[in-house]
Amino acid sequence: MRLAEYAAALLVATLGLAAIYLSRQLPYSAEYGPGAGFLPFWLGIALVLLSALLFREAKSQAASEGAATGPNDPDHANTNLSMGKSSRQPWLVFLGSILALAFLFQPLGLLLSTALFMLVTMRWAAQRTWFSSILFAVVTPIALYIGFSRLLVVPLPSGPLGF
Repeated sequence: MRLAEYAAALLVATLGLAAIYLSRQLPYSAEYGPGAGFLPFWLGIALVLLSALLFREAKSQAASEGAATGPNDPDHANTNLSMGKSSRQPWLVFLGSILALAFLFQPLGLLLSTALFMLVTMRWAAQRTWFSSILFAVVTPIALYIGFSRLLVVPLPSGPLGF
């Protein structure tokens, strides 16, 4: 399994480097604010940094597991690849909530559909408490509104409530 994690870290780093390289071909800024290359450039930087963290995490877990159990130990076999019913349910909830977000985006608008998506995803897919799920469902649309409508002055699709 460590080989898969190392390969995933390398793949994410490659994707980030490609995003950085290709974003340099777009204008970084425009007369009204950030240009077309701004977001892909910083997303590429974030992907490279996150891949380094993924690689470090895989390396530290390999070292700690190797010290705890030997490679000849029967309990050392990797059980992360098993996909039981309990591990499938969060993924199905997540995929269902993404589909619901896509269908509800037009009639409810960005902010309300995002709030519902965050509530369902955090409560049943991530299995958070009701308090933290509601907190995510309220804070995420507010952050989107402030970031896009106020700071970047980008109009957001509005729903029946006007937001």
